[in-house]
Amino acid sequence: MIRSFLLLLMAAFPLVVISQSTPHMKFGKPLKEELDMEYYTSDSSTSAVVLVDYGESRIVYNPSQGWQVQFERYTRIKIFNQAGYGWADVAINLYESTNGKERISSLKGFTYNLENGQVQKTKLEKSSIFEEQTSENWRKHKFTMPNVKEGSVLEYTYSITSDFLFQFRDWSFQRVIPTAWSEYLAIIPEYFDYKQLSQGYVPITIKEQDISSGSLTYMAKGTRPSGNIRNPNSGTSRSAAKLEYINRRYRWAVDEVPAFKEEKFITSVGDHLAKIRFELSSIKYPGQPTEQIMDTWETLDRKLSSSDYFGNAIKKEGFIKDQVIALASTVENDLEKLNRIFLFVQDEMKWNGKNAVYVESTLKRAFDKREGNTADINLLLVSMLRRAGFVANPVILSTRKHGQINTYYPLLTSFNYVIAEVKLDGNTYLMDATDKFCPINTLPYRCLNNSGRRISENSGWVDLTSTSRTLDVTDYKLSLDEDGTLSGTLTESLKGHLAAGQRESIHKNGQESVAKQRIANKPGWSLHGYDFNRLEEVDQALISSYEISISEGAQSVGEFIYLDPILSQVLKENPFKLEDRQYPVDLGSPYKQTYTASITLPSGYTVDEIPKPIATKMPDGSAVFRYSIQLAGNEIRLASQIQFKKAVYNSEEYATLKEFFNVVVDKHNQQVVIRKI
Repeated sequence: MIRSFLLLLMAAFPLVVISQSTPHMKFGKPLKEELDMEYYTSDSSTSAVVLVDYGESRIVYNPSQGWQVQFERYTRIKIFNQAGYGWADVAINLYESTNGKERISSLKGFTYNLENGQVQKTKLEKSSIFEEQTSENWRKHKFTMPNVKEGSVLEYTYSITSDFLFQFRDWSFQRVIPTAWSEYLAIIPEYFDYKQLSQGYVPITIKEQDISSGSLTYMAKGTRPSGNIRNPNSGTSRSAAKLEYINRRYRWAVDEVPAFKEEKFITSVGDHLAKIRFELSSIKYPGQPTEQIMDTWETLDRKLSSSDYFGNAIKKEGFIKDQVIALASTVENDLEKLNRIFLFVQDEMKWNGKNAVYVESTLKRAFDKREGNTADINLLLVSMLRRAGFVANPVILSTRKHGQINTYYPLLTSFNYVIAEVKLDGNTYLMDATDKFCPINTLPYRCLNNSGRRISENSGWVDLTSTSRTLDVTDYKLSLDEDGTLSGTLTESLKGHLAAGQRESIHKNGQESVAKQRIANKPGWSLHGYDFNRLEEVDQALISSYEISISEGAQSVGEFIYLDPILSQVLKENPFKLEDRQYPVDLGSPYKQTYTASITLPSGYTVDEIPKPIATKMPDGSAVFRYSIQLAGNEIRLASQIQFKKAVYNSEEYATLKEFFNVVVDKHNQQVVIRKI
C-alpha cells in the first residue's frame, strides 16, 4: 500500500534535481590541499573561509517523547591569519520552556596544523566547552577550538534534539566570511506542513525535492502532548501499532558563497543574509482534523485583542481614572491634552530595558511599581488615552535589530515591541513613552523598521519609516589668523533622532563629557567653553554651542593659506564602498543636514581661488545637494545643504545614490586658496 501511495505522490509532487554531490566531509580526515592553502582564490583578502558547512534536520518519532526535531551539523573552516582567529569561538543557541527543551550531544572537534610537513591534530577538550543562561528561555552553548594558528583547519560536529516542532532549524548559507560549500537537508513527514521562507541575494546551486517512505511503531494509548504538538497516539488500547507515512525530502546547496559585506544604513544583518527559514503552518495526523498552527492576520489580531496580557489589559483602566481626570480636566485643546497624558506616562514610568508584546502581569501592577517593559508602558498609555476620549490603539512592531516583518506570514514571534497610535483631526500620532527623550510623533531609532501592525477593530499596517524628519544644522563663525589658526564658535541645532541621542548622552554622561567628545579625535581642535540649551524641551531642537580653536584647519605656505572650509568632516568620505549593494539603504527617517560657515580673513589677505557652486539631485528628486561659497567683504561665506526626502532607498537606486555621494564628497574636499595682498 505504501508503495502504491508513493507512486501516486511522486506523480503529483514536483521534483527539481540538479545533480551535484556534497564535497569531502570525512570527519577526522582533512585534505592536504586545505592545509597547504595560503589564501582563498575567490576572495584573497579574507581572513578565513568556511570550507564546508553541512546541516541536516529531520522530524522523528520518539516513543517516550512523541515527535521531535533532530539536527546535525558538520563544519570545517580554514584560518589564514590572526584576524580570523575569532572563528574558533562557536556559540549555539538552545531554547527551553515548561513544555520541553533543546539538548546538544555528540559534540566533538579537532584543529589541524602542518608542523614540519606533518599533520598535527589537537582535540577539543571538555574544559573548553561551557554553557550560560542568556534569558528565561534561551541558553548559549559555547566552545573554543584549541591550538589555532595561521593556516589551521578547524573541524567540528554536533547534534541537537528539540522537543519543539516549531523550532525547526533555519539555515544560513552566508556569513561575513566566504563559504566554499553550504548544504542543508530537511526531511519532513507528510503530517507537518512547513512554509519555507527564503531570503538573500545568492542563487541556489542545488535545489532538490523528492520523497521516501517512513514508518514508526508506537503504543496506542491516548493523545499525549509532545512540546506544544500532539503525537499520533489516538486510541485507548495499549497494544503496539505500526504507522507508515511519506517523508518529503528537501536539499539545498550553494557553492562559492561570497562574504556578506555590511555597509552603513542597514537594519539587521540577519534580514539580508542568504538563508532559508521554516514556519510550521499546520499538522494533519491520520484520521484527525487539520490543526492550524499559523494564524491568519485576522486571527492573530483577535487573539491579541482578547488576551488578558494585551487587549483585555487595556480595558482594565479604573485605577487610572483619577490621573486622567486630573490631566485632562483643565485642558480644552485636544493636542495639548494628548501631549500632557503622553508626558505623564513618559515621566512617571521607567522602562526596564525589556522589549515585549505582552505585559508582564497587569497594568495596575506596573503602574504601582512605576516600571515595566515596552508593553506595560505603552499599553498603559493607550489605556489612559482611551479613557480621555482619544481614538488610541496599540501598534506591534519588530525593532531594527530584531529583524523585519514578513507581511505574508502572520507570526506573533516576528514582533517584539509595542507603541501607541492616536488618530486626531485627520493626523496620525505615533508615541513611545519608554524613551524619555522622544516627543510625540518621534519614535526611537530602534523602532523605525518598515511597518508595524495596528491591533484594533480596524487592524492594519502602519508605516514606521517617516514619523518625523531628522534635522542637523551646523554653523561656524570663525576668524582666521595668518598662521592658519581658526577660532570662534560652533553652534549646532539638532532635531529628531539626533537630538534624542544627544539628550540621552548628556543625561547619562554629563555635559562636560559630551562637549569634550564633540572635539575628540579631531586633530588640532581645542575646546574653550560650551553651552547646551533646551535640554528638557524634547519637542524642540537641541541647541549646542562651543567655543573652539582649530590649529590644523588651514595651512599657511608662504604668501598663501590653504583653507578647508568644511571643518566637521561632514561627508568628506563616501560611506558606500561596495561595487554592488543588493540590500536597501535604510536611513530610518528623512534627513536634512545644513552646514554654514562665516570665516573672517586676516587683514591684508584676499581669496585667490574658490570652489564653484553646485546644485544637483537624484533623478527622482529624492536627494538634493546644494553648495555655494563666496567672498563678501573680508568674509568667506559657505552654505552646504544635503536633503534626503525619503527614508529608504532600494538596491536598484544604490549606484545612483553612491554617485550622488561622490559628488558631495568631492565638493566637500575642495579647498579655498587665500593669498596675501
